[in-house]
Amino acid sequence: MKILFTRESMLYGLQRVEKAVASKTTLPILTGICFETLNSTKLRLIATDLEIGIECIIPCVVENHGAVVLPASMFSEIIKKLPEEEITLEVGEKNKTVITCKNSLFNIAGSSVEDFPRLPDIKEEKIIKISQGLFYDMIRQTIFAVSTDETRQILIGELFEIRNERIKLVALDGYRIAVREGRGESSLNLERDVIIPGKTLNEFAKILSPNNDEYFTVSLTENQILFDMGDTRVVSRLLHGEFVNYNQVIPKQFNTVVEVNKSSMINSIERAYLVAREGRGNNLIKLKIDDEGITITSNSDIGEVREQVKARTSGDSLMIAFNSKYLLDALKATDSEEVKMEFINEVNPCIVKPLNLNNQLNLVLPVKIR
Repeated sequence: MKILFTRESMLYGLQRVEKAVASKTTLPILTGICFETLNSTKLRLIATDLEIGIECIIPCVVENHGAVVLPASMFSEIIKKLPEEEITLEVGEKNKTVITCKNSLFNIAGSSVEDFPRLPDIKEEKIIKISQGLFYDMIRQTIFAVSTDETRQILIGELFEIRNERIKLVALDGYRIAVREGRGESSLNLERDVIIPGKTLNEFAKILSPNNDEYFTVSLTENQILFDMGDTRVVSRLLHGEFVNYNQVIPKQFNTVVEVNKSSMINSIERAYLVAREGRGNNLIKLKIDDEGITITSNSDIGEVREQVKARTSGDSLMIAFNSKYLLDALKATDSEEVKMEFINEVNPCIVKPLNLNNQLNLVLPVKIR
């Protein structure tokens, strides 16, 4: 195998596939990246940790076809340090690989591709097209609510609902729920619910372009999901089990409603958190809601804080407490400068959502006040 490529094109491919390289594994081959020629002008890079696999196709000049697995970390560092000149990669006997660029020459040990696991072949019809920017926002506005408790396997993923062209991501961890809706493009009359690992969505978000209106396609099998961006494909296993019926948990009627500036609320909670974090580990803040607006208080062994936030309130007065981190996460994920907060009483969940939009909702459980 002998190929020539630019530093820029190789870094583009590496930055994408490196996200699937295994960091902790009993299979050393998974710490590498597979490089294989496709034709005279294309090279495919593949990485997988057996849960998520990413492949990216980059341009190159192929003088001799072939394939090799190279250690991801070492190869990436080499390419980053080389100058902006044409790079040559040549694989010899026993996968010994020579990398040359201008006055630099590296000899590194490669591995056979025979031991490298192939990505599953997703043959099912592409079911929906989604804008990169939209899906990036959907992940960003829900991923914080994915559980980190490995004993609750279903909750370490997000529910991905497809109802024809309407799509929804839902995450919950037992303390909060995050829901974000959007629309894609589909010619199929389809209803499908799958659970995507949070890790997959987190890594895929790093590949997506936040402000890009270009579309990617989604394909599904019983056990796998494929995100196809053209030059980059991301394949992941799906989680199996019954997701929580979140619609039954979300309240529909409220006794207290608050409309408030998001930035003002976030800034006040963050100041209150400076004292709350010195407490007994629950980051507790209290919200008093009445005709005057919202009063945020917190106290610990080091002192106490009181913040007054202007807000439009209606309904019953209320005193309620929250883990400040959970409430901050919900507010920061809401893409609206004005937010609506809805309450039933001091023991039922609070709903946080954009003031004039119906595509997003966050639920946060309160902390019981003794």
